Amino acid sequence: MEMEIGYRDRRKWTHTNQREFELQGNNFQPIQWFRTVEFDRDWNVRSQPFTGNQYLSNAGIKFVGKNNSGIGYDFENFVWGTDYVGFRNNLDLNLRKRGFNYTADASWLLSDGLEQTSFLRHKMSISQNTKYIKIGAEDIHELNEKYVNGIDFYS
Repeated sequence: MEMEIGYRDRRKWTHTNQREFELQGNNFQPIQWFRTVEFDRDWNVRSQPFTGNQYLSNAGIKFVGKNNSGIGYDFENFVWGTDYVGFRNNLDLNLRKRGFNYTADASWLLSDGLEQTSFLRHKMSISQNTKYIKIGAEDIHELNEKYVNGIDFYS
């Protein structure tokens, strides 16, 4: 769904939203891998012995304005039988004005099951373009915590 909103007709913004739902039955046998390469890592389910139906849902909203500046948020949920439940929040931010650029892409996953996890990840950059040079900085960070029976898995 797209809709135009504005402030005194000077600043036009578009609005989009997204809704998705996927069900994978317990007996489903894929012919080839159909999810993203990072799916298992993104949800902290790599090499886990989970069984049961899989439910993956997503709902999000995004506002885009002049110069492709915008902000977006979406919420995801992944359930794998009775062994795993995960909730992920994603934030996407792009600001551009007069050569100034700021981008941020962040997500935070909380999951519960055989182990409890908290996975915080972000990538941010800020820069200023001039006629001859671009000056800026970038930060990429991940913090993945796993707990089994309340004990830190990485300690």
